[in-house]
Formats: sequence, C-alpha cells, structure tokens
Amino acid sequence: MVLNADPEHGGLRFAVLATFLVSFFILFIILAIFLRSLSGSLVSEFYFALSCLGAIPLSIAAAGIVEYVAKQRWHSGRSLVVGGEGIVATVDPEKEQRYSWDGHMSVIKWYFRLGGYRRGGRERRIPADWLCFCCQVQQDEDRFVIFSYMPEEKAGQFIEDKRFHELRPGDFYEDSAFRRWLTPPNRPDIPTKVLAGKEGHFWLAERRRWTKGMELEIMDFVRFMEVVKQRVVE
Repeated sequence: MVLNADPEHGGLRFAVLATFLVSFFILFIILAIFLRSLSGSLVSEFYFALSCLGAIPLSIAAAGIVEYVAKQRWHSGRSLVVGGEGIVATVDPEKEQRYSWDGHMSVIKWYFRLGGYRRGGRERRIPADWLCFCCQVQQDEDRFVIFSYMPEEKAGQFIEDKRFHELRPGDFYEDSAFRRWLTPPNRPDIPTKVLAGKEGHFWLAERRRWTKGMELEIMDFVRFMEVVKQRVVE
C-alpha cells in the first residue's frame, strides 16, 4: 500500500496559480478581440469589463482541471509504503526510514480543532469547523508524523477513540489587533512547563508536525490507522 503525502505540495500550488494567470491573460485577449469586433452594439462599448467577467470563471475552470490531473500524477516525493514486513517512510525525498512490525514501535495520536486561533498556510484554506488528526510513529531514533484534515461528520471514529488526545492550540496563540492586521500568522512558543507536563510528548510531536509532518488524504489516513490498530500494541 503506497500512501503519497502532501497532495497540495508547493509545486502543484504554483502550477495551479500559473495556469490561472496564463489562462486569464489569454482568454481576456481572445474575448476582448471578439467583443470589440461587435461594432455598433452595446457589448462592444463594455468589452473590457465583459472580457474580465468572462475570463475569470473560465480560468478558474482551467486551473481546477490542471489541479485534478496533476494530483493524480505529480506527487510531492514524500510517502509511506506499508507492507507485510513494516513501513518505509520517505519523509525526505532523498532518505528512507524503515520500520519493522517485529521491532518495538510506539504510536501517539492527537487531534485539535482548527477554529479559535490565527491560522496560516495550508490551515487557512481549510474550513474553521474541521479538525486535524495526527499520529506519530517512532522506532528507535526514527520517527515520522502524519496528519489529515477532516470534517467532524467523517471523524466520529477518531473522536470516540480515547487514544486520540485533544490539544487546544488556541491556549498558546497570541492574538491582538496589532498581530491580526500587521503581522503574519506564526506558530506559538509552547511554554517549557507545558512540554514538561503530561501533554508534553503530544506538543513535542505537534511541533515536529509543523516542520516535518506529512499530510494524507482522509481515506489514506483512515487506511493507515486501521493497519496501525491491527499491527501495533498501544
């Protein structure tokens, strides 16, 4: 089972944006030439505005098609390969980590709600009423973190699983009028006393997610967690 991570990686987002801009430019010119050619009509007088209005939805459609096709074929290079002997995690495209089912494998799981704090990057594009579910797998000195965003109606099995510990990021994100309007969103500093407390290992894993976490599609995350449930004693 191969699970490709980061379905909306940076290269794909750039390609989608470039497709939209190029499509808009080309379509605008085509529409403008056509509408201006309708001399003597009211349409020709408002060709500029009408060309913009026509080019925008067509460009969005073109970008959507490119995104759909690219997601099927253009992967980030980071992935999990789950087999009968264990897991091969490619956290870095140039390095593989191997985990054996026969060895001691530890798993910690947590989740948090996306509302209640200033979000940036990928999180900003996710609905505020969704949740993020995360899992860290460790064997010896190697570890990886996977996560997935999902609406609450699809997350029932994980919310009910008491082994998923709920974190509350909003407790540590500073919010003020100055930060809201004049500074970009950034990750908070987790107090040392929290890291040393009973939630410390979850927050340490969450900090690793910020830099090395691998996002999976919802169904891929569900499939992986089913394998972990069968193979790993928690």
